[in-house]
Amino acid sequence: MMVKKVQPNCNMSNTSNDIWFLSEKTPSSTYGELLAGLFHVKAEQHSATQKIEILDDFDWHIWQSGKLLLKQNQSYCLQQPESPPLQFEQAGDPKFSWEFAEHEASGVLAPLIGVRALQTVFSCNHSDTCWEVRNFEDDKLVCRIREVWLQGDHDVPFYSGYLKLEALRGYQREYQQIVAKFQEHFVAEPTSEPIDLRLLLKHHHFDDEIPAAITAEINYHLPSEAAVRLLLKALLLDSRRHVDGICRDIDSEYLHDFRVQIRKARSLVQLLKKSFSADDQLQIKTLLADIARPTGPLRDLDVFLLEQNRYRELLPQEQHAGFEVLLRNIKNARAQAFKKVNAYLSNGSYISDFEKVLALVDQPAHCDSPEAQRAVGEYVAQLIAKRYRKICKMGLSLDDNTPDEAVHSLRIECKKLRYLLTLFGSLFASGPLKKIIKRMKGLQSVLGDFNDFTVQQSFLNEQASRSRSQNLIITVSGLVAVLHQKQLEVRAHVCDGMSEFAAPETASLIEQLLLNEAE
Repeated sequence: MMVKKVQPNCNMSNTSNDIWFLSEKTPSSTYGELLAGLFHVKAEQHSATQKIEILDDFDWHIWQSGKLLLKQNQSYCLQQPESPPLQFEQAGDPKFSWEFAEHEASGVLAPLIGVRALQTVFSCNHSDTCWEVRNFEDDKLVCRIREVWLQGDHDVPFYSGYLKLEALRGYQREYQQIVAKFQEHFVAEPTSEPIDLRLLLKHHHFDDEIPAAITAEINYHLPSEAAVRLLLKALLLDSRRHVDGICRDIDSEYLHDFRVQIRKARSLVQLLKKSFSADDQLQIKTLLADIARPTGPLRDLDVFLLEQNRYRELLPQEQHAGFEVLLRNIKNARAQAFKKVNAYLSNGSYISDFEKVLALVDQPAHCDSPEAQRAVGEYVAQLIAKRYRKICKMGLSLDDNTPDEAVHSLRIECKKLRYLLTLFGSLFASGPLKKIIKRMKGLQSVLGDFNDFTVQQSFLNEQASRSRSQNLIITVSGLVAVLHQKQLEVRAHVCDGMSEFAAPETASLIEQLLLNEAE
């Protein structure tokens, strides 16, 4: 039997415990033989083996927060560090945080998983067995031996368990005798973590199962064309991770993340266009646009459905009937749009487009332009400085009479700067980089809200133009008026956000960033 000793943890309820990890089942006679002549081991108590499902979202946000969401049939348990577990019953099969009737659990899960769906990321069988250790004189119970096991199913066979000695008050001398016998056989391995199901999973290298984004390793002095090709390949391969979730319609974030990666790839080609030949640049951008284009309508419909409760709250009660007609139409349109996206991603068109662009990107660097040969760190530093100056010039010229198109242009320039900072962030010192991105978030949030209101109004007007329902048309008219007013309110904050981002402190951070190559 393979075992490793774990020292007791101060967070455990019983401070007189000694624990060993186990990697294979223990014969029932083992403990009796180990304690022969000192004590007798009797009355094994064995709980029924139960199947446990571990629920999390695609990125395992619950696990990475230190929590664990377990499901056994209709029973749920949300384990939290330094807090009592939340145990509750839930009918049906809730996918999203807001579908849980247990409000406390919903409140804990919502900030972790957002609009992502819960899935079974792992399942195993759980068993708990207890032996009683009694003395010979008067058959008094002096200690308990407890084994807790996780056993993988036929797809993922494994054993992971621990053995725990539980002391009883008044029998410390006997307990020390038992511990001494166990220590003769087992090697100590201390841990600072609570002994629970989570630790068992970590001991089984559960952390290795966390889905990881596909990234590229580049350095400051790598020629820019080679660096950009590596980044493009990583973005493309990472986008493909989300295709299965899109086709299975698990949640809307799969499509969102897919589109973000494709959009980043397109921006990267445009931002560092001199790193490619004109022919390569055109072919890559065209293919990326072909991949993104079929998914646009579905994303627009998803965005509305995600915000439906907020929209409903903006309307007076008498317009709710029209809103329900609008909602029904959008759900029907969403079903049709999903079929089209699913068909595109599942048939040869997407596969062909993807393989073509991947083949183009995966070619060896061959452009002979000075920019293509230039160290990517130097080239990007120049682009960051240029983009920042352009944003300041555009943003500080805004006033109440500036056309909305100029505000949208500013948003696009900020997004380009953000892409440069995030895609090439590993090339520069992390301190200034994090501070710049933090300062950008405020401005980008305001600009993003402004753009969202514009897109939403356009989307709603399009829905109204396709309908003959007077209730729907009246509802859309009212909703568009409310959104327009909110857009005007946001517009008033753009200049404030721009002033903060253009402040001398930000300029100083940009200067520090570009002078300090990452170590």
